[in-house]
Formats: sequence, structure tokens, C-alpha cells
Amino acid sequence: MKLQFRRKGLSEVYDEDCLTVVLEKNDDTLEGMLDFNNENYECDFGRYIDGTLGTYTVGEGKTMALEVSESNPWIRLVRSDENRNSYIIQAGWKPNDPEADGREQSAKLIITDRNGNKQEYTIKRRNFGLPVVYVAGNWWCKYNLKGTANDFNDQILASADPVKEGSLLDYLKDCSLEELKAVMGDQYQGGNLEGLPLTLSDGKFEYSGFKSSVSVNINTQGKEMAPPGYEIPSQNDFRRLVNSNDAKLGYDPAVYNNNLNGDDSFRLNYNHGNRSVSIDDVAYGKVGFYDFCEEASASDNSKHVVLFGWGHQWEAGTGKISSDDFIFAVNNGTSTAWMMEGWFVDMRGNWFKTVTQNNVKSRTIRCKKSPVEYIYQ
Repeated sequence: MKLQFRRKGLSEVYDEDCLTVVLEKNDDTLEGMLDFNNENYECDFGRYIDGTLGTYTVGEGKTMALEVSESNPWIRLVRSDENRNSYIIQAGWKPNDPEADGREQSAKLIITDRNGNKQEYTIKRRNFGLPVVYVAGNWWCKYNLKGTANDFNDQILASADPVKEGSLLDYLKDCSLEELKAVMGDQYQGGNLEGLPLTLSDGKFEYSGFKSSVSVNINTQGKEMAPPGYEIPSQNDFRRLVNSNDAKLGYDPAVYNNNLNGDDSFRLNYNHGNRSVSIDDVAYGKVGFYDFCEEASASDNSKHVVLFGWGHQWEAGTGKISSDDFIFAVNNGTSTAWMMEGWFVDMRGNWFKTVTQNNVKSRTIRCKKSPVEYIYQ
């Protein structure tokens, strides 16, 4: 590019009075979700996000480094196997992070050219996390969803887990009614992110907001009905916990093989608990708690997943609730769901099984952590 100028005091312009500016092409490239603004070279997601954020390829002779707190290494660079000048930028996840309460996390990418000149870029996210336990190959969330299903602010966060180290099964059996109501979660119908809380009307129970007609199959909303970074478990995720698609669990402790092969094969320990519930002096019924862990981890409370729920509503109106049978949303795209049948009336046994269900029946949502490339401690 040529810039022509005129000397002060002269009326003529001469060819030699010019500056030649050579603009070199920027040979850095960025692919993915990162988008740095032009004001302060910052990308603030403003929400929780993990996984691969992007791939940054620097020009020949340049290097890239990451500046992040050693005590909170929430993001990392991974050198590409295909191109030594390419860096994969990955945001990670920390299980049961006591600081995962929505606070901001920040890091700087620093690009240095062959002359030592530096350019800095800032990446920010909000750090959220749900309490989890690792059982049968999954990071299961400890509690059911409530409120707005995809909103962390409505959920029990890892930083506020009421049962951090003790037995969740024992807690559920013995805690106060208010404490129980706080962890049991809401019911959901497909296409509606808002939870349906258990309510009492004219002496009968219902889930407030229940719709008599639902066109959306909740089993097709595996990630839409969960906070970012989490998802509804698959058909096989639930199957890993029991020994068949129609498993009689009973009420006594049991140890069994799940009768699957390869990476899906686990030997499990099972325990049961239940309690009668009354709300405002009106008997609701018995609710059950179903505790699963890998046999070798039976003594480790941090490795037990306890399934539970208020039951389910099958049609609109009061008194249309089955308190001892709850249905899970399942990420399988079909009408097949995992259902827990409590049978507390005559204590004939309980079954965890797959059953075809219509869209109207309400569901309990128990999430799992979506797979992530980078887990940090």
C-alpha cells in the first residue's frame, strides 16, 4: 500500500514523497466456538461450557501458551497430531467441584511471534456443576432435576450438596419432610422445561401444570431437558444397573451380575429403603429409594447412585398419581422408558423394567454427566 504526501510549504506533489506500507497476511486461523471481540480480544461465553472450544493454528515461527491458575486448571491446550502449529483448546470438568457455584473462570491464550511480540486473548466461562457419583461406567447425578430443567440456578449444585460424604440412602429415609421435598425433584412432560411440582388440591394430589395433551416425546430431548454439559441417560445406562430389562429387585440387600458383556459388564450391590409420606396431614403414600453401587465400592458412599421419585401422574386432574411407580425420561428417541414399580401396598416386590409409555405421563429426570475429554482435579 502506497501513501502519498505533500511537503509543507510546497504546492506540488512529487512521486518520491511517499511511504510504502507492506501489509502481511495474518497466517493464524481459528476454528470452532471461540469468537474474540475486537475491543479487548475476549471471548466470554457467559455460561457453563466444556469440551473442545476450538482449534487455533498459528503461523510458522509462532508459539502458543496458556496462562491459567495452577489451582484451577479448567482449560488446557492439546497439540494437534496432524499439525504441530495447531492447538486444540479444551475446557474441562471437575467432579463435585465445591467452587462450581456459577463463579467466573478465566484464562489467557498468549501467542508469541518469531520476534518475541505477544498477543493475548482472554477466554471466560461460568463454572457450574451438579453433585455426581461414578457407578457402572457413568457419572450419575445424585439428585433429580427440579424447576427449569436446563437452568443450573434451579438445581442442587455440588457446592450445596446436603449429603456430601454420608449415605444418601440413609439420609432419604431419615431426613425431615422439608429436606425430602428439597431433593426429590419435580416431574416433567415433553416440550416443557418447567418442572411440575407436587401440590395438594382439595385433599388430593397432582403435579401443578400437568397437561392433558403432549405432542413432544421427552425421550427425544436428551440434552434439551438438562443443564449444559449434562444429559438424560440412555437405555443402556439404566440397563447397566440391573440384570435384565424386567428386573425384580425386592426389598432385601442383593448382589448380582448385570448379565452384560465387555465394558458393560458389572457386578452390583443393591439396597432398598422406603418411607410413608404425608403432606399437610394428608397421606401421600410410600415412596421408595433404590441404592446401586459396584460391589467393590459398597463401603464408599461416594460411589452409590440412589434412584427415587415422587411417582408419576398419568392423566389430568387430582388423584391421578401413582406414588410408588416412577418413570424416568430416557434418551432413546422411542416411547420405551425405564419404570420403577414399588408395589408397597402388598409388598410383593419391586421391579425396574422397560415399558412403553405415552407422552402424557409425567417423568422423573435423573441426569448423567455428558462425556468430556478433559477431567481435572
